[in-house]
Parts: sequence; C-alpha cells; structure tokens
Amino acid sequence: MQLIITANDQATPALDSAVRVARRPRAFMQAAGKAAANAFREHFKDRQAEGNVKGWPSRRFWFGVKGSVANATAMTDATDTSATVTVADPRFVHKITGGTVTPKRRKFLSIPLRAAAYALGGKGSVRESQPDLFPIRTARGLWLVRNKAERRGRQVGKGRVKRVLLEFWFKLVRSVTHQADPRALPPPGAIERAIDNSAIVLKRILDEKNRA
Repeated sequence: MQLIITANDQATPALDSAVRVARRPRAFMQAAGKAAANAFREHFKDRQAEGNVKGWPSRRFWFGVKGSVANATAMTDATDTSATVTVADPRFVHKITGGTVTPKRRKFLSIPLRAAAYALGGKGSVRESQPDLFPIRTARGLWLVRNKAERRGRQVGKGRVKRVLLEFWFKLVRSVTHQADPRALPPPGAIERAIDNSAIVLKRILDEKNRA
C-alpha cells in the first residue's frame, strides 16, 4: 500500500506556462516531480522535529533513518505531461486514512506505557527484548509487567529487599483504532509553490542557455 501523487502540466500556472513553450516539456515535469518530492520530505522533516508527544525517545517515523517515511518518498515517473511522486510506506497511508489495526502474527497488540517500553519498538519481539516481562490480567485488562524490587539503603541494587512492586510496561489489546492525522500531508499550497518555483528556475536557466 502506497500513496501516489501525480502533477500534470496544468497543475500550477508557472508549470503550465513553461510546458506550453518548452521544446522538451519532460524536463519541466521531471523538475516538478523532484520539487514535489522534496516538499514532501521537508514536511516530514518538520514533523519529525516536533518530537514525540509524550517526550519519549523518537523512533524517527517521519525522517532521519532508512525506514522513515521520508526515505520512502521519491519521484518515480515523468512524461511530457505529468510527473508521479510515490510515498511507498503503508504506515503513511494509515496516517492519512486512520482506521483499526489488528495483530497479524500474534493475538494481541502491545501498547507501550513507558519510555523504556516504547524504545523496544522495532527490536524484535517484546519477550526477546525484555525477557523478564510476564502477563497479568486485572479488572482493567491484560498487561505485560515485571517485578521491581524496592530495597532498603541508598546504594542502587544493594541492601535488603523492602518490597516487590509490579512495573507495568505494556497493555495488551486485540485492536486499536487510530484517527486520521490531519497534518500527515504537507499544508495546502506547499506542493504547488514548490512546483511553480522549480518551473520558474528551470525556465530561467533554459532561457539563458538559448540566448548564449
């Protein structure tokens, strides 16, 4: 599942004007496609800079690593009349549409309850990453927890155990429903402005070459 965006030769005034007089209109469409892809990546970079809403360590969903949405964004085709930009990441499509997520290989989804739990995402199974977790069921649902010893004395890890507490790491659920993210796509006009700017710049370069 991926998002495909197509810009055509009538998408913006500057691009339309440039293509009408161009000897090689495909060059303008390629420039438009690259400009649109860059505008998407800049938007994703801005979203990444906002950080995690809970202040937890970032997984760099939007930008900055190989598996980010920005890294899956590129111009994938150009003709004399159109250019195609593809965001080949199903997670991004889900951001736009929202919807219900269910587990594919297990019975439950693991919802992190603390920063350390959130940081385990993408590092194999939860049990492999944190083998001391075990499930418990309460009136409020099913959880993955671990025992945490509270000791007497000031030295960490030393002294007689005063009591053992349950530390909640994940809530286990059958499904979770996400609302659509109204800011997943770049703000209105951002893509059009990027395309127009690219067409203006390329037309100026070609005009200078023709006059030389």
